[in-house]
Amino acid sequence: MLARRTTWIQPAVPLLGFLAGCSLPEVDYTTKTCSVSSDCPPAWSCDPVRGRCADTRGEDPGCAPAFTPSDLRVAWTTPNTIRWQWQPPSDGSRFGRYELWIGLGDPAGMDATGADTIWTSQQNAELGKYILPHTGGGDDLVRGTVTDGLTEETLYWGHLRAYDDAGCPSISAAVTATTGDRPLPGAPPGGREIVLFEGAAELATAVLDPPELQLLSEPGVGYGDDEACLAFDQPVLPFTNLQVTELDVDLSVIGHDVATTAYWEVAVAVPSTSYWSQLYLVLGADPSAQPLDFVRFEPYTFSAGPGYRLLQVPLHAMTSDLSGAPPTKDDLSQHLSAFVVGGSFESGQQVRIDHVSIRW
Repeated sequence: MLARRTTWIQPAVPLLGFLAGCSLPEVDYTTKTCSVSSDCPPAWSCDPVRGRCADTRGEDPGCAPAFTPSDLRVAWTTPNTIRWQWQPPSDGSRFGRYELWIGLGDPAGMDATGADTIWTSQQNAELGKYILPHTGGGDDLVRGTVTDGLTEETLYWGHLRAYDDAGCPSISAAVTATTGDRPLPGAPPGGREIVLFEGAAELATAVLDPPELQLLSEPGVGYGDDEACLAFDQPVLPFTNLQVTELDVDLSVIGHDVATTAYWEVAVAVPSTSYWSQLYLVLGADPSAQPLDFVRFEPYTFSAGPGYRLLQVPLHAMTSDLSGAPPTKDDLSQHLSAFVVGGSFESGQQVRIDHVSIRW
């Protein structure tokens, strides 16, 4: 029997010219599931954490990352946010960027839980920094980030990718966290919410400081369907504390929940990023009777965006200036006299604050 011969025919020159001028669209395989036994197409690799193909055409699969943070962990959760923290290396000379990849459910069942979300510096500006700019003259290493807009009572997984300046990634193991319950709306005893600001009603006896901080009332300016907000667009210092003072709010009803479920919620809209910002509450209505206590969380990055970001910080994650520890039930026996949102706000750009409350 004669062996079969395969003959390759050289196409004519006009056909070569035609083929050279055509190109097929690239195929996106990022939703293709994969495993050790199910490979990805050439130039794509299987991400073992996501269980999906990843585009590694611009990466060296054999690279050794020169920037390797450690100890990814969950610092705290609220109903709609998770605070992720890690330990950055002491040498940041080879830093490129961070990415935080999160998904629903347990990492072991990722193929059945739907798509992931990749948080980059486009959503959280601090992920593009090794050192967080500090207006006080010092520097803070970026040690964490907050993912917001999450669903209540939901299990999430997350892992950190840290890229060096050559684009080589260091990939952490996945960790998990469950968001909290949404408190009952309304004031006690029926609800679990103390409203500090939603409109003019809460400002009856309050003082706004600095004077450029004003109540703005018109359709579309508030968070959600609100038609009122606090607006500030004339920064007078590189760092400005926007304060609502002369309040007299009883927090004692929160009780022991201060150490567990209670959190401060505030919606903030900033047109330019304030990398080093702070949120704090002032306890004590009568400074002559006892010193005021500033209970704060810092630093917090307010990332620029077209609308509001709803920030939630547990009271147990805040620190008392007097004790150096989180506030206690006894601390809340004092009335709240002020709340403060501080940051580096650029001149000529309006900062808005709305929907300020404590929930538990």
